[in-house]
Amino acid sequence: MNSPRYTVGILIVFVLLPFVSVATDDLQRQEKLRQLEAIRVARAEAQLQLEGAELRLFELSLARGEITVWVNAITSKVKGKWVRPPIEETGTSPCRAHVLLAETGDVTGIEFKERCSTPSLERSVAVAIIKSSQLPLPTDPSVFKRRLILSFQPKDEA
Repeated sequence: MNSPRYTVGILIVFVLLPFVSVATDDLQRQEKLRQLEAIRVARAEAQLQLEGAELRLFELSLARGEITVWVNAITSKVKGKWVRPPIEETGTSPCRAHVLLAETGDVTGIEFKERCSTPSLERSVAVAIIKSSQLPLPTDPSVFKRRLILSFQPKDEA
């Protein structure tokens, strides 16, 4: 009598096996769909990040252009007020002035981190900057910097 029980047990396994196989196939299919969806979401997020990075680069490029226009306007105004001392009195080394600005464009301070080649050159640069105050402001307030470095070349620029 033991034989029939084993036979029935084996039959039950064979009868249930197709259902287990179908369930496993469904689980595998669902897992693949979940993985594909995760890949699709990751690609979409990567595309958004790429577009965001491209936009930031474009904005930086615009800001650089705006900064260049602003600095050129300041340089033009200050150098228009600059009375160069004779080259014999100044030497040929450039003079760099660190200019502190208020949000209005008013000059609030001038520093020379490295001394200019002569006191007369340094004095002439400081006078030109002070006479130029109120300096031009950028059209885009986000590019405004409170500290600028202006370079003055004693020799005539050809």
